[in-house]
Amino acid sequence: MWGMGRLDSALDFARAARRADPLSAALALREADLLAKTHRLREAVSLYEEVIREMPGDDRAYYGLAEAFRLQGRFDEGIEAVRNGRALIGDELPSGSYRGAEGYARIEREAALGQLEWLRMRALTESYVSPLDWASVYARLDQRELAYEHLERAFAHRSAGLVFLRVEPSWEKLRGDLRFTRYIDRLRFPAAA
Repeated sequence: MWGMGRLDSALDFARAARRADPLSAALALREADLLAKTHRLREAVSLYEEVIREMPGDDRAYYGLAEAFRLQGRFDEGIEAVRNGRALIGDELPSGSYRGAEGYARIEREAALGQLEWLRMRALTESYVSPLDWASVYARLDQRELAYEHLERAFAHRSAGLVFLRVEPSWEKLRGDLRFTRYIDRLRFPAAA
């Protein structure tokens, strides 16, 4: 439902799943993610904060909270949430060196560069790396030609994650590009509700 752009239906489904298993942090996070994607940002922030109180060692809630803050324009709070999430895995941000929208954008770029390096290292070990992963990181870095080259390969490989092309935030920088729209059309999904 989310992949087809039916965000309200996806949110209803996530809420029903959470009611069925109210102790699941994963289901609470899915609901919070969908709340953010449907622009119910206050509700999303509240649910992320609830998960953090109940499961303070789960870094996923901090990253979701950071994204909700970013969407609200609360960049410094988003940076603090990223800092807290990264601290849980022993990856510290330099103190005080990131501020406002520019600081948040720097964190996102550094994260994409880190993921690119991880993909390169993984490829060196001859492990499979999905072309969609390459395309996604190049899209985040706004390296469009490389993103499209790997996106074409992802279609040839029938990468499962393609179903989220329309909605996944990784593709944000390509959304207004006609070439990207053509890739979405190739999925042959019905129009978003």
